[in-house]
Amino acid sequence: MNRHPLSASLLAIALASAAAADIPRTADGTPDLSGYYDVATLTPVDRPQIFGDNAFLTLEQAKEIEE
Repeated sequence: MNRHPLSASLLAIALASAAAADIPRTADGTPDLSGYYDVATLTPVDRPQIFGDNAFLTLEQAKEIEE
């Protein structure tokens, strides 16, 4: 029973901290999520047909794609 006041206090502090965060907004008021994603990846959107039904690439195949 002694844990409940401590838990409630920690939750209140966490919520207050989150509410105080300055979130960039777009003109219509929605959160601006642009610029937060790293798109530097070698993963294609569609899986090339040359790999067939393989669940993963071998190290050699990955190096070939990387070049």
